[in-house]
Amino acid sequence: MDSVPSIRRLTRDEWREYRELRLRALADSPDAFTTTLAQAQARDDADWSSQVARGAHSPSEIALVADSDSRLVGLAWSGIDTSDPHRAWLTQMWVDPNLRGLGTGRQLLGAVVRWAVGVDARLIVLSVWPSTTSWPSGESRSPAYSTPLAEPWKSPRRPTRRCGWGRPIPWTARSEGQTMRLPWPVVRIANAVTNLALLTGIPRPPYNRSNALIAETIGRRSGKRHRTPVGYLDDGGRIIVVVEDGSRAHWVRNALADGGRLRIFLRGSWRSARLRLLDGDPERYLARMSRVHAGFVRLEASTPGVIELMPD
Repeated sequence: MDSVPSIRRLTRDEWREYRELRLRALADSPDAFTTTLAQAQARDDADWSSQVARGAHSPSEIALVADSDSRLVGLAWSGIDTSDPHRAWLTQMWVDPNLRGLGTGRQLLGAVVRWAVGVDARLIVLSVWPSTTSWPSGESRSPAYSTPLAEPWKSPRRPTRRCGWGRPIPWTARSEGQTMRLPWPVVRIANAVTNLALLTGIPRPPYNRSNALIAETIGRRSGKRHRTPVGYLDDGGRIIVVVEDGSRAHWVRNALADGGRLRIFLRGSWRSARLRLLDGDPERYLARMSRVHAGFVRLEASTPGVIELMPD
C-alpha cells in the first residue's frame, strides 16, 4: 500500500465491499466490537445492503472509508443520537494493521468531526470496549471517553459495561491498591477525538476549552511531534495539571528533555509555555476539578504528580 488513502463516504452500491471490510475488522479485532464475526457472517445480503444505504445517504448517519488504490483499508461510522439531535455517536472505527500509526485513523476522525459540525452536533460520543482490562467483580461501569450513554451496551459475550465521560465513576479497585490501565489503542483514539474537539471548539463532556488544553511536545527519541489532551485547573490564573504518572508521563518527559519547553493549545490559540513540577498534594487540586475527570485521573494514576504550565 504505497498510496496515501483518501477519505470518502461509502456509496450505496458498495455493500459487498463494506461487508468484506467489516468482516476483516471483526476478524482482526474481535474484542473491539460488540458484534461478533459469527453474527456478521450470518447476516443476509439484504441486511448489508440496507445498512450501507443508510450510511451512504442518510442525513443523520454516515459511513466513511479510507480508500487506497480502490481497496477499502479503514472505516468510521457515525450517527446522530435518536434521542438528542445535537449528539453524534462514533460506533465503528478500524484501520488496516498495515496503515496504523500513519495518520489514517486521524484522517477518519477528522472527517467524522467535520460531518458532525455540519449537521449541528455539539457532542461526539466515542463507544469503546476496553477488552484487555480486568474488571472487578460486579462492576457495571467502565471508565471511558465521552458523554454518558443513555443505556448500557449489551453484549452476548460479556457483562454489560457503560462507557462515558459524563458522570462520576465508582471504582472499588483503587481502594484495594489496584491501578486500572486502559488499552493503549483505546487511549490513542480517545485522545485523537478530544484533540479534534478542542481544536474545533466542540465540547466533549466533561472537557471543553475552559478546562482542557492540548500539550504539544517533541519526542525525545523519535523527534516526532506529539499532541496530548490534558485536563487542567485554573487556580487563580495558574494552569495546574494533575498527571496520572507524574514526571514519568511521556509528554512531561519530552518537555523536561527540552528544558521544560512545550507548546500548548489553550482557550483557542497556540502559545509557547514552560513546564514546572510542583510538590503539592494532587488531591488538593483534584477536589476542585470536574468530578468525572478527577475520577479518571484517580483510576489511571500510578504515581500522580502536580505540574504547572506557564504560558509565555
